[in-house]
Amino acid sequence: MINPKSQVRLFVPDEILTTNVLLFDGIQKAYAAVHEHNIIKVEIDGHGTMTRDEFIAYCVEHELDK
Repeated sequence: MINPKSQVRLFVPDEILTTNVLLFDGIQKAYAAVHEHNIIKVEIDGHGTMTRDEFIAYCVEHELDK
């Protein structure tokens, strides 16, 4: 299981060929931000990358969406 306090990076498209990275300390903060931005991918320290949908499903499955 991923540590809920892991550092999370959300990759957000800005313009053509440009991507911004939003950095969060904690899964729950990142989960809230996923619903506010168009996310390309999610990267969690020590656990690699996942898609937006995979991240949301993981959070719901492990009750980190609260």
